[in-house]
Amino acid sequence: MNRVDILSYEQISGNNKSSIFNKIPPQTRITDFSILLGGFYGQLRRRGYYWIKTNKYNNIINDSGYNDYGHTNHRSIGIRPVMCFSKIKNDILYEI
Repeated sequence: MNRVDILSYEQISGNNKSSIFNKIPPQTRITDFSILLGGFYGQLRRRGYYWIKTNKYNNIINDSGYNDYGHTNHRSIGIRPVMCFSKIKNDILYEI
């Protein structure tokens, strides 16, 4: 499964917004494992920050779902890898 990608701001909230974000919010929950490793989460239902693919200074999505700025050495910012559902299905069938 080598088709994993990191979303850009345009895919989350911009002009090229993915249709999935009409059904689910851009915020994401932080995992228990991340918390044990020192990850920070906002008090808003354990939502965390995650990196996005960008060339600009606003390079993360914060716990409220808005574009924000994060330092590259900040350990509590996670990632939200994505994969097209049809490619997941094909890869799983191939592996089985």
